[in-house]
Amino acid sequence: MTKGTTHYRSQDRGKTWQSFSTPSPPAFVPTPLSFHSDPKSYGLILFQGTKCEKSSWGWGSICRDETYYTKDAFSSEATLMLKDTNRCQFAHSTKDFKHGAHHDLVFCVAFEESAGGSANIASSRLFSSTDFFNQDKSVVDLGIGAKNSRGVLALAIVSKFAVVALKDMSSSKNPGDGEMQLYVSTDANIWAR
Repeated sequence: MTKGTTHYRSQDRGKTWQSFSTPSPPAFVPTPLSFHSDPKSYGLILFQGTKCEKSSWGWGSICRDETYYTKDAFSSEATLMLKDTNRCQFAHSTKDFKHGAHHDLVFCVAFEESAGGSANIASSRLFSSTDFFNQDKSVVDLGIGAKNSRGVLALAIVSKFAVVALKDMSSSKNPGDGEMQLYVSTDANIWAR
């Protein structure tokens, strides 16, 4: 990966290299790529990039992260999957996290569209989709209901677990001043605090 929109890949363990392009530069996150764990699905890759637009008041830019997907390891142009994302990852992203969820299940920490363009903690949710957010887009309520599952800060799939960090938004005085909560799943479906 480079700082720009032209990057390089190898399909023969570094013997030869091909260039490929992305619609935007990589996001400033530790892992802008998410790979599918199924060796037969090596071409399924998620790419998180940052798109900046000039502000309407004339100076400065407004930047937001977007996630794209490719089904052919960037042999063709990547397709926009979801705007205003913080992190997207395949549910099948490690060989240790074994479950019966849909082959193409993707989790994304993203901001709700109804937030009026505001990317604040109260509008941050965990979303899921089995068709790269074309028709299927669901809020994952973590077993605590849609009202209480706001304030998602992070998602990680580590070893045999999916973990979501949530900031408690239920405080009536100062939403977001509440405690941190972790929700864990061993099957990408049922979550426990």
